[in-house]
Amino acid sequence: MSVLVFCLIALCAATHFKDSPGTGEQIIRHIIESGSYAGQDDKQLSRIGDAAAIQTIRIIGGKNIGDSEAENVLTVLELAFSDPKCVANPSSPKN
Repeated sequence: MSVLVFCLIALCAATHFKDSPGTGEQIIRHIIESGSYAGQDDKQLSRIGDAAAIQTIRIIGGKNIGDSEAENVLTVLELAFSDPKCVANPSSPKN
């Protein structure tokens, strides 16, 4: 019985990681299109901040989006700015 449970857990995890998007743009596209995200997606998005807004604009471009997609865009932006101290700073100010 325990072997069966272990196999089911391993199969679910392998399926999630195989289907899980990897880059910021892929994660954002997935969230906008499906409305779902995993904890690892949340963690990765919380580090990109402004880049999430730029990538979101590239993804939706000039398309007319529906209400659910608009809510998903807001979810992306909320996740990207949920923890400002974790946002990677690609350039430091120069004095």
